[in-house]
Amino acid sequence: VLDMQRETGDKSGSCLIITLYCQGFICTANVGDSMGYLYLPKTENFPEKIIQLSQPHRAKVKSESDRIEQFNGYINNSRVF
Repeated sequence: VLDMQRETGDKSGSCLIITLYCQGFICTANVGDSMGYLYLPKTENFPEKIIQLSQPHRAKVKSESDRIEQFNGYINNSRVF
């Protein structure tokens, strides 16, 4: 994959976020540098609120680079392979 990237100069990547709501539970998963937020409008009893639902997967974050290497992945030029 890395050789193909070098030959073509392709610098594209991937990102995805999905959030499911079922029976009162919210489940969020993300891939890549994507972020998910939940907006709750102001109501009579509660103020307006924004809740962060996910963390971006960035190779420069030590815990993320450790996780990548633990699963035999590697990082080159801030890209994950």
